[in-house]
Amino acid sequence: MNILWTFGDSFTFGHGCRPDGPDNEYCLNYKKEGDDIWPNHLGKMLNVEVKNYGSCGASNDFIIDSIIDNWDSFKENDYVIISFAFYSRFDIPYDGELLSPYFYKNYSNDFP
Repeated sequence: MNILWTFGDSFTFGHGCRPDGPDNEYCLNYKKEGDDIWPNHLGKMLNVEVKNYGSCGASNDFIIDSIIDNWDSFKENDYVIISFAFYSRFDIPYDGELLSPYFYKNYSNDFP
């Protein structure tokens, strides 16, 4: 079976629309039957399995790294959709980790 691979930020992940994600109040309190995130809707339209690698607050570096990490799993006739984040999202190596100043600036006080 062909696969739809999706890579991106919170729009691809389905921020607020999945029970397993952050800020899931909408999903838990207001979701109706048939509501779903766009990768799943597209997967149903194409009749393919969906592998969603979207991540909330993802930088473009993270998105590219996710594609590279999965590159060898792509097969002929699979679909790959890449949704890039804001250009200001990038990673900085710090103390053995990759930190995203955009994410920390907007969501946390923990940025060094």
